[in-house]
Amino acid sequence: MKRFYDMAFALRPGDELYDLRKDPDQEKNVADDPAYAEQKKQLGEQLMKVLKDHNDPRVMGDGSTFDKAPFTDVGADGEKRAVKAKKAE
Repeated sequence: MKRFYDMAFALRPGDELYDLRKDPDQEKNVADDPAYAEQKKQLGEQLMKVLKDHNDPRVMGDGSTFDKAPFTDVGADGEKRAVKAKKAE
C-alpha cells in the first residue's frame, strides 16, 4: 500500500518525464535515466522558450509572483479590489 500512498500523497520530484509509448500509465519517471537525457534537455529548453516568450513572471520576474498576495485584483462581481494576505496564526 505504501507505493500507492506515495503515488497519491508524497512530494513530487523536481523533474518528471514519462515515456508514454512504453508507460502509458505514467508510473516510471525516466527524468534521471541517461537514455532520456537528450529528450529531457530539449523539452526543458522548449519550456523555457515558451515561458520567456510569454513573459512568465516565474522566469522573467523575481520568481515569487505566485507565492505572495495579491493573487488577484478582480472580485467575483468584476470589481477591482486589493487582496490582502492573511498573517499566519
